Amino acid sequence: LRFTALSARFSVDAGAYASARSLGLVNNIGGLVGVYDIPVADVLIEGRTSARPPIAPYRGHGRPEVTLAIESVIDAVARALSVDPVDLRRRN
Repeated sequence: LRFTALSARFSVDAGAYASARSLGLVNNIGGLVGVYDIPVADVLIEGRTSARPPIAPYRGHGRPEVTLAIESVIDAVARALSVDPVDLRRRN
């Protein structure tokens, strides 16, 4: 089984005082496919502000989110197809 495409939707709470530094997920979206050979990715990121503390001061924000997303997808696909998740990762 080889992945041919990935579609993802993210809703991001940037907290208060959104700025260009609040775009961590946008800046790291290339990492969504991770180390896997997935030729096409369709991504929609919806951002909003809130009364929460701003996320801009956190260095590297966005990378953990996209890594969790792709790894969770691979685990879910492996469970749904009853295949070994390690083998699925190796093939892709």
